[in-house]
Amino acid sequence: MDILARDFFFALSMLFAAPVFKVGRLEKTVRILMIASSLLSLAGLIGVPLADMNIRNIGILGYTEVSMFVFLLLGITFGRSGTRGNIDQFAVSELH
Repeated sequence: MDILARDFFFALSMLFAAPVFKVGRLEKTVRILMIASSLLSLAGLIGVPLADMNIRNIGILGYTEVSMFVFLLLGITFGRSGTRGNIDQFAVSELH
């Protein structure tokens, strides 16, 4: 289950989310890192039938190390988008 969740479904989620980030240098970097994370995670699946932990480590690199940078850059991207400010303004207007 763990291998299926991390190497397969995590990889698919990154791969399907990547096309959303198109405009701007930061978003393009997020897209590239998401695709890299996805491909590394999927590559780690090859190590399962071969029972080779060295190949499995490629997948682990994808869903741990690379994704750490993806999530950091996603936080910066969403922080810059101004969406949070709009939500705060909506919440304040609902209170009055």
